[in-house]
Amino acid sequence: MVTPRIITATPSAYHYQLLISRILEQPLKYKPNAEIVYRNISRYTYKDLYKRVSRLANLLTGHLTVKPGDTVAIIDYDNPRYLEGRRIAYDQFQTF
Repeated sequence: MVTPRIITATPSAYHYQLLISRILEQPLKYKPNAEIVYRNISRYTYKDLYKRVSRLANLLTGHLTVKPGDTVAIIDYDNPRYLEGRRIAYDQFQTF
């Protein structure tokens, strides 16, 4: 029988799970003006991404009255819009 070997975390390791919401928090906090480049088609900063995600979340939960448990489809996967939708799904409804 093989005994599992526990690897000790290094001091530089993250002290939390790398979830979508957490991955986007760090650049927003420390480098909000860093650029996100998508295939040289679009460019925007993490601060801009946060604003876009907030606007979409407000539209869904306000005007469209989407609630936790409701189903919302995202019909795109290789596009910045998909990232925005995934972020909202996690932040607002704790899904994905």
